Amino acid sequence: AAASHKHQPLFCPFLLSLPSKGTCSTQRVTRRGIWRLVWMSAPTWNLLATRPPALKQVFPSSRAAHLRRYSSVGRNTRAMAQPEGSFDFMPKKLERWKGMVLSTISHYDKNAVSFWAGTKDHDVSQNREALLRALGEPLQGKTVLEFGCGPGRDISYFQSLGLQVTGLDGSAEFVRMAAEYTGAEVLLQDFHDLRLPEAAYDGIFANASLFHVYREQLPKVLSQLHAALVPGGVLFSSNPRADDDTENFSGRYGYYMCYDTYAALMKAAGFEEIEHYYRPPGQPRHLQPWLASTWRKMD
Repeated sequence: AAASHKHQPLFCPFLLSLPSKGTCSTQRVTRRGIWRLVWMSAPTWNLLATRPPALKQVFPSSRAAHLRRYSSVGRNTRAMAQPEGSFDFMPKKLERWKGMVLSTISHYDKNAVSFWAGTKDHDVSQNREALLRALGEPLQGKTVLEFGCGPGRDISYFQSLGLQVTGLDGSAEFVRMAAEYTGAEVLLQDFHDLRLPEAAYDGIFANASLFHVYREQLPKVLSQLHAALVPGGVLFSSNPRADDDTENFSGRYGYYMCYDTYAALMKAAGFEEIEHYYRPPGQPRHLQPWLASTWRKMD
């Protein structure tokens, strides 16, 4: 049956209203070209689902309405062969995760003052001590990068012990607040676009920050943090956990991992485990939503 209709594309009434050859100067869409696309892809609806810019006047609708109406169409059919920059109209995965990253940063920028008021007195002594134990004595003069430093609470504490601390955050407002509060160097860098010196830090303190790294970018980011540590350097992290790996986006992106997933990622990036524990201490596991762990760089 397929062979008998090889050169007979599906009937498509909307094509009758398309402009004739030469009238679409931007894309040069002709009736013959459109018929060829339909013939290649089979379902006419797949063409609608990838509505090219040249057809906007034929099918006028907002981008949002278009996505609501057609986003589920053609998912089980063979995708159309589309020249780059031409008929690839649906949003790309890259655009989606970058949008989530920007939304997360925007959330912290807008709520920086209330965040500081709500977290400046949190007891994170257990996490701080885990990093300090791994660094070992003497602490004086050792270098630490706080990855996701927020307004500077932990920078200030580590400075009081004689450590040389550099902060890093993706929120411009947090960077400003941390620099003013501590006087430390604070880097404004997107977690997904790090520009760190190699072998520069004895330790990295990533308290409640790495879970904001997009899942597919996490191996790259961990490798970059590994490279930023001196030989034998240590990385501490604390992240919300889940029994089953879960991604969540409600204005802020979060990737919640179980221990096995996180441990596998750390080992693949070149770390060996020193210790891990669940927080808050003294609670049954189902009331311990945080997974904390310390890792040493392997050469």
